[in-house]
Amino acid sequence: MGEWVVRKQNPNVKIRCLVARFVADESGATAIEYALVAAIMALVVVTFKDIFDALANGFLQPTGDALDGI
Repeated sequence: MGEWVVRKQNPNVKIRCLVARFVADESGATAIEYALVAAIMALVVVTFKDIFDALANGFLQPTGDALDGI
């Protein structure tokens, strides 16, 4: 579409124009979304690590004990 033209005007109008251009710019949105997804996944893994360890130990311990008896 057209270029944004900032003329010598009231400073408040200039700031509003810059803010409107910043809000309308979507060029980095995808990268930010991927970064947020990766951060949330890392948080889930770190948070539930102890729970997963306990479940794995509870499941594998009887199997290990049975194999020790062979």
